[in-house]
Amino acid sequence: MDLVNSSGTALDVGQAAALANQGTDLSLLNPLENKMWQNRVYPGVEDIPGSYPVAQRGVQFLSEEAALPFTYMSRVQSLENPNLFYRLSLSRLTHTTLMRAALLRKLGYYVPSPKYYRNLRVFFKTEAEKESFLKNAQESMISDFESRGWVTEDNKTNHSVVFSDAVLEPAVAEYFDIQWGYAPDPNNPNQLPAVQRYSRYRAYRALILPFALVDLPESVNRFSAKFGAVLSGHVVINHPSAESFSAASFEDVRWLVRRMAELRYSDFVEIVRAGAYPQELEDLILAKLLHRAHNALELFNVKNSSALPLPDLNITSRSGLVKDGKVTQEFVPGYPQRFAHGDRQSPFQDGDLERYMGIRAKSAVIGTVMNHINEKLDLLSTSDLFQNRRDEITQRVLEHIRERPYEPLYQKVEAWGGPVGGFNLGATRHVTTGTYFGSSAPIQLVDNVSVAGRLGYFMTLDGVPKITPMAGANIMVMRDYTHVRPLNSIQEGTKVSWKDLLVPRFMSKLSAVLDEKDPIKSQEEGKPARQPLDAFLSELREGEVFTVTDSIALSAYAQASSSLDVLMGISPLNFLNTVAVGVDGNRAILRQTSFMRTKEGVQVYVRSQNSKAMGMTLDINYFINVMRVRANTTWAELSTDAFVIDYNPEYAEYIDSENQEAKFVKDFIKTRNDLKPALRALFKSNDPELLYANFNHRKFEIDHNLKTREIRNKFFAMRVNSFNEDHTLKIRYPRSAEAPDLDPKDEEVTLFSNKRGELIGRDLLGFAFDWVEGLMNKWWPKGRVDLARSDDPNPANTPYGKAYWRTVTTEADLTTNAKQYPSVGVVQRVWGGWHLNRKKFLKLIDEVQGELKNSPVGSYRLIEKEAFSNVTAVDFYRITANLSILPGGLDKVKDLILQPDQDGKSVPKAKFIGRLFQKLSEKMGRKARPHDQEMFNDMVTVLGNGDFKRGKSEFITACQEEQDAHKKRKNDELSGFLGQRNLL
Repeated sequence: MDLVNSSGTALDVGQAAALANQGTDLSLLNPLENKMWQNRVYPGVEDIPGSYPVAQRGVQFLSEEAALPFTYMSRVQSLENPNLFYRLSLSRLTHTTLMRAALLRKLGYYVPSPKYYRNLRVFFKTEAEKESFLKNAQESMISDFESRGWVTEDNKTNHSVVFSDAVLEPAVAEYFDIQWGYAPDPNNPNQLPAVQRYSRYRAYRALILPFALVDLPESVNRFSAKFGAVLSGHVVINHPSAESFSAASFEDVRWLVRRMAELRYSDFVEIVRAGAYPQELEDLILAKLLHRAHNALELFNVKNSSALPLPDLNITSRSGLVKDGKVTQEFVPGYPQRFAHGDRQSPFQDGDLERYMGIRAKSAVIGTVMNHINEKLDLLSTSDLFQNRRDEITQRVLEHIRERPYEPLYQKVEAWGGPVGGFNLGATRHVTTGTYFGSSAPIQLVDNVSVAGRLGYFMTLDGVPKITPMAGANIMVMRDYTHVRPLNSIQEGTKVSWKDLLVPRFMSKLSAVLDEKDPIKSQEEGKPARQPLDAFLSELREGEVFTVTDSIALSAYAQASSSLDVLMGISPLNFLNTVAVGVDGNRAILRQTSFMRTKEGVQVYVRSQNSKAMGMTLDINYFINVMRVRANTTWAELSTDAFVIDYNPEYAEYIDSENQEAKFVKDFIKTRNDLKPALRALFKSNDPELLYANFNHRKFEIDHNLKTREIRNKFFAMRVNSFNEDHTLKIRYPRSAEAPDLDPKDEEVTLFSNKRGELIGRDLLGFAFDWVEGLMNKWWPKGRVDLARSDDPNPANTPYGKAYWRTVTTEADLTTNAKQYPSVGVVQRVWGGWHLNRKKFLKLIDEVQGELKNSPVGSYRLIEKEAFSNVTAVDFYRITANLSILPGGLDKVKDLILQPDQDGKSVPKAKFIGRLFQKLSEKMGRKARPHDQEMFNDMVTVLGNGDFKRGKSEFITACQEEQDAHKKRKNDELSGFLGQRNLL
């Protein structure tokens, strides 16, 4: 502890703790002065005549010194005064360092001012020495000196080079060079003692502020106007060296924020000018820096005592180098840095809608062809039964006319039907986002093929007035293949061969390399040969999934349908529309094998499922399906063996003859030798037997009991879904190879989760496809057109769809044989879609912020709009707001509902009028309880964040707003009615 009180007396740890307990704000106390920090303000730039050499004379190179990310440093000597030595730095972050040095000096840190040279000549002893320097510098800086302009002159006669954007600093520093934004790494054992030594000083711990405040990357466009954020009541500051300041407290950083708050606008102007940026960029950098400073003041609750302005970020420079707050060109003449790296590539680009529609069109053609093939494979179809019935009725009518021509013919209520069955082929390809079969890539290409056989019985009734009842039962056997391929762009999806839609063929072709015994020669020149397994895995992307499913399902259904017009008593258009109500149930047995490529290796899931389901459906059709309501309840028992196998093929290049006996190498080679035949059998014949034999000690066993209740509503393009899920999981860890007698069941983990939620969305493209498909099938009934519509219930995963969904999840640990962890709850709200323009995006941010206005973090701007100053639109967006309820919060909610303290108490007697309404209310509902008043009081207190009066005021205000809105709606409806009446 190095703090001093207002009189300058040093405080020990106990004294500082006592002051904190008394309510003293420790951020008001300065630390002791030392070599790093003094209680004063230094000029942003210190220019001492003669302290640095003249650029034209240059310096003599002596030795290479250090290499930092994007930076190369060396030791040089003055030619004017051989007794002066400097450090020469070439860096893509030169200007950031110059700014940070000026800021540090303004905050009281003594940092010798670096000397910036637009051009500096450096002499070398030989050409070989010079070429070695250039080679090493380019590799460290990851920059091409020739194309970037780092070298403006290369003199082979005197072995000199003129460098652009060079920096000289004194060769000896009292401590590490903090202006470069790098601190000792606590994860490095050699640097850990330095971190521990420096962390005793507040001036060091608070360095995270200047490190992060001017953490300006090479591209100015990627310098965010947002400094930090609040997460779970903590201020979060990101920086590559943040771990070095893990000892920093809120008060430590707030102390330095207070000093920053004393800086004037002119100080920030001086700091930016010290960065030696192109003049046209200075206004934009200054504006972003001031926004970051404001954000820091907000996060640490420090008053803006210097009245720093908050400039508009939509800046445009004279020449157009900066337009609407965005740098428009990469390079500026005379500077080797790239001040703009270009926009981050969006997965959804110009022309992608046409490409997407092209994929859908080809998939629709395939689906339509499949429909015609399946029509031929439908050996016993309902259409045949209907045709036979029509022939029978026709024959009956003809016989009646011949035999009893003058008698009326009545249709009796009679049942008819017959067996149905056949085979079915399916093949689809579509592009989606979100999570699909475990893959969470931004864009995925999903191929699916299936073959099925079914046999059943169909029955219906004739002669029932106005409705057509029907029922049936089927048994189906099916094999299904799914391949989820992560994409970098939709354009890439158009280049994937349509032959790969035949997933079994593609899996066989992909795994052909596993048949090889010898290493596979690389097609890239200079690359070493690879083992067959390594070559196989290198062809797969992280998140790529293959799934093979075999299932047997028994189902039964009953349905009643009619024409809307008939039900309403009119019949001219009854062939155009129908309304149908149905119930169904099924029982399925499923076995599924799923393979996923992960960052660490591979994961394979072998799953068995036994499920049953019951559902009800309401359909209203008019050319297309106008409205559909589907309620479904599913009970499922799943048993999964999950093989988690860590194997990174890139490690193979580090294995050589010298480390063959190392344990890691032996384990790596054994995994490779065991995994190759197991994957070959899996991909060739869907046989996991070798997987069980070779990786039994990496097998997690999971038993999953699931009950879901779901209601899906569709009305034109609107989608409204709700669900309630109960999950019970039992997880057993892999058996130990070292201790085979241990039974994983003895350490079985049991978890329970309830998840309920609702979704509201809009799928305009899907609705348009419904119309196109409906019209095409009306005009060409025999065409059986199928536009391969996605069955994803979330419109946010389809082009130009959007959705909002809210889920409430409660999770509990029911483990009995081990430590039981407390229950938690999560309330999650998500806004998602494929595209959102900037205006609507910012409006959505305001909506999220408004929901939190009365919370403890309501005073913070959780999402700063200025951080999105260069954003014109958001593609494939997910905006998530999470509220985590920890065990203490769940106990409060339980007490709030149950009110255990009120058990046995009587309800206070109301006065005459109040008693009258109380009796009336009890007659219509239930009797009053003492819990009710207490529950109301507690809920109002929660609304007021612990303050009953504040909560009651907010409750009354909310009620008044709702009442006013209700009155406005009624007035609008009345005005509309009166307007229509006047027109009549």
